[in-house]
Amino acid sequence: MFQVARKMKLLKGALKQLNIQHFRNIITEADEDRKALKTTQLELQAHPSSIEAQQTEKEIYMKFRQSSYLAEVYLQQQSKVTWLRLGDDNTRYFHAIIKHRRLKRATTQLKDDQGNWQTDPYTIANIFVSCYKDLLGRKEPHRRKANKNLLQNGNVLTIEHQIKLLAPFSEKDVKTTMFSIDINKSPGPDGYGASFFKSSWNIEKEQLIRLTGFTQGVFPIKYLGLPLTSKRWSKMECQALIDKITERIKTTYARQLSYAGRLQVIVAVLFSIHSFCGSVFILPQRVEDLLWVKWVHGVYIRTDINIWNHKAPLDSSWYWGKLNSLKDRIREWYEQGCYNLTAKGTYSISRSYMALVG
Repeated sequence: MFQVARKMKLLKGALKQLNIQHFRNIITEADEDRKALKTTQLELQAHPSSIEAQQTEKEIYMKFRQSSYLAEVYLQQQSKVTWLRLGDDNTRYFHAIIKHRRLKRATTQLKDDQGNWQTDPYTIANIFVSCYKDLLGRKEPHRRKANKNLLQNGNVLTIEHQIKLLAPFSEKDVKTTMFSIDINKSPGPDGYGASFFKSSWNIEKEQLIRLTGFTQGVFPIKYLGLPLTSKRWSKMECQALIDKITERIKTTYARQLSYAGRLQVIVAVLFSIHSFCGSVFILPQRVEDLLWVKWVHGVYIRTDINIWNHKAPLDSSWYWGKLNSLKDRIREWYEQGCYNLTAKGTYSISRSYMALVG
């Protein structure tokens, strides 16, 4: 092993000398060859019939091809070394993230039955245990045992009934059983059954529309030229759409297309029909404004409760940075909670805009 280490150490000097002679300035040589090739190609474009220019361009191109390959291999080796070095940093970062998530999921404080916040881990564990003990019930020490003979004198399940209770069931069985319940049976937690809500649906519908702010509409009878049904479309129902697609495929432009080309035409036709029908449903301006505000809150200020303390991220868009830059100027117009640019106590957008424009 000593001889191997000694020979490798002697080889290190020769490798360094080889690197200095042939690979020291490999990146610079590749850049110079690229510039020389560009200059030669421009001269060849100016004199395309020159044999000398063609030969020079070929020689420089071969030289650039060799130098660029060596530079690429050199950079790959450097990137591999960098990746190995940074891999340890990524491992430490990964374990730090895992530790942070574990701490985040941990319960650090909990309110007991008296309404006091507890932070001791042992006390928190006892609160959980006592909660489940109350849910499952407690064992009474002086409870009387049930009389077995008295229970057997009443109605009991037979072995056949017990086997049926243990038999497996499917979702279809559950659905059939639930839908077989009469509407006057099985009231909910509020004491009302399905019959009550079915009879008062018009009143509930108006309250729901008023609370949500939506308007009552009607679905189109057809979609993409096909009738809207809850079942799978049949061939007869899809015949209108098939005729439209076939008519466009049989045009003069599509006759000379291959199978892949015709498939692309079919996909384009279907997408265009879908886009046209989708453009009919235009969102109201109020809904668009609500969606826009919700998007801004979800993307930009999801962690900041107060908008005045929000700072625009470096990777945010230009308009968001511009809007945030106006907060300092607008804050100067407030004095003791009063806005100086109001018109007779009413906020005016035009006055604020003119003040910002200057």
